[in-house]
Amino acid sequence: NRRIGITGMMPIELIFDSGAVPLDIRNFFIQHPDRVTYIQRGEMDGIPDNAGIMTKGIYGAVMENKIEEVVVVFQKDSIKSYALAEMFESQGVIVYRFNFPEHRNRQSLKLEIENLAKQLKMVNLENLEYWRFKLNEIRELARRIDELTYEKNIVSGYENHKYLASMTDFEGDTELYM
Repeated sequence: NRRIGITGMMPIELIFDSGAVPLDIRNFFIQHPDRVTYIQRGEMDGIPDNAGIMTKGIYGAVMENKIEEVVVVFQKDSIKSYALAEMFESQGVIVYRFNFPEHRNRQSLKLEIENLAKQLKMVNLENLEYWRFKLNEIRELARRIDELTYEKNIVSGYENHKYLASMTDFEGDTELYM
């Protein structure tokens, strides 16, 4: 299956609808047992020290795992995102840009979703509602797990964190969470 890495929170319904599988590179990097390798790769390829470990790790994870396509998510002041996008492009990685609106404005978000859909060469956006409905069912389960953690103390903080962190890409398999 075609994998598209993502560097931040975004509407992943688009990636599923495009026929690809999302991969949250941040979670992948953080949870990887040999994440130091990814940081070292970023440093070897010239990412400066002041860019931070996360930027180096995201870059290294993409390069070491030969992820060919990445959605770079831009939020507010995204100097690191611009640099990361340029580094990926210089290495032949296909970069899609998603500018997450600074303010919770539905119209701005709709325009950004349409822009990313064009970048992904998606012609028909009619299935997005299907994916939104399906993923919202899973997100509702996550909300309930969160309640079971802080209201009833049934789910541990570790289990809660692991489950909620996976909501960014559903580990590429929504059926795992149904």
